[in-house]
Amino acid sequence: MVIDKLSDISPDLLYEKGIRFVVLDLDNTLSPYGDFNVELEVKEWIVKAKKMNMDIVVLSNTWFLRALISRFIVNVPVYYMALKPSPLALWKVLIRYGYSPDETCVIGDQIFTDVLMARLAGTSFVLVKPLSRRDGPHTKMFRILERSFIAKKILSSVK
Repeated sequence: MVIDKLSDISPDLLYEKGIRFVVLDLDNTLSPYGDFNVELEVKEWIVKAKKMNMDIVVLSNTWFLRALISRFIVNVPVYYMALKPSPLALWKVLIRYGYSPDETCVIGDQIFTDVLMARLAGTSFVLVKPLSRRDGPHTKMFRILERSFIAKKILSSVK
């Protein structure tokens, strides 16, 4: 299932399903690629989830300066150069925060980084639509593959 945007995901539903740790992607999930603008509804979503005693971190393949600035904008820890889809950085934050994969949900906009990392680490995941059509050069190639992958999944589920 693909959700339109982060704020369409109910923190209450995540909590009911036993999720206590949310790992968010940065580019095109929290803010458009290359942009520091984070919508108010996204900030409110983070505040609501934190009030429900859910821990939230950002795990991104982005570079240091973007991560540092973003950390102050969203007011959650941001881990950069995560080398997704490798689950190593995700496992490190799970250990650091003391959560199991069963209590964790990864939310991101890319199948071949965010979703694959979540699957490899054994966590749940939610795929959101990218906030922008703008992407890094390496991501553009994956977007073509993702569209094909999603189309095949949709067609194979209709019988």
